[in-house]
Amino acid sequence: MNNIITNIELCKKNKERSNIFIDNEFAFAVSNEIIYKFHLKIKGNIDMELMSEIIKEDNYVKGKETALKYIERSYKTESEVRKKLLDKEYEEETIDRIIEFLRNYNFINDNEYVERYLKEKLKTYGYKYVYNKLIQKGIEKNIIDKVYENSNKEEEEVGAYELAKNKYKSLIRNEETYLKAYRKLYDFLMRKGYSSNLVKSIVESICNKEDFLTDENDNKMKDLAKKKYLKVKDKNKTMTYLLSKGYDFDKVKEVVNDLANER
Repeated sequence: MNNIITNIELCKKNKERSNIFIDNEFAFAVSNEIIYKFHLKIKGNIDMELMSEIIKEDNYVKGKETALKYIERSYKTESEVRKKLLDKEYEEETIDRIIEFLRNYNFINDNEYVERYLKEKLKTYGYKYVYNKLIQKGIEKNIIDKVYENSNKEEEEVGAYELAKNKYKSLIRNEETYLKAYRKLYDFLMRKGYSSNLVKSIVESICNKEDFLTDENDNKMKDLAKKKYLKVKDKNKTMTYLLSKGYDFDKVKEVVNDLANER
């Protein structure tokens, strides 16, 4: 059954869309682009099949606009765009068409996204951390691995070394022992997602026992040793206590032996 379009008027809040009236009653609103595409006009005939096709096409146009606005704010992955459209309750078929359009015009490109992301994040994070973030963004594992394989690994190593140097400066100021500083620096870099081999290499090249051999630290260790020894009257327990605090083995042994000899 054919119906007659009795009026087409611009929407008051959005001049890029128009309200369609059929048999003098509001029927639906569509993009002006759809009006021209389907040659809709007043007194024109429209049946249910055509109306369904028009609404479907209008959803595609609206979905494209939603996706383009979303991408405008920052570069997005295909999965992020798909999720956004699903949240807006677009149908799967419509979403597939929109994704194809975005791919064809290079509005989304997961390979390029990974390249940009790695270049930015590997300055301050290790590959493990970055890899997990990309997986969360819906990037396929093989894309991440392939792009990383062709990336500049030196940038990651340089970034890790610079982070470690800055962190070590604060550890020298705040930690009393070499072992404590070593452990904290090691843990700090591991949390950043760097490989254990790289972390170990950097920490061993930066940490220096001499940085913690100050009179103040030495006197504090002797005071702790004395208090503990007087309490437990046992060399081994005193040594174990001091070693758990991160003090150097040779220094601990020397101090505890001196205490034992004094008694």
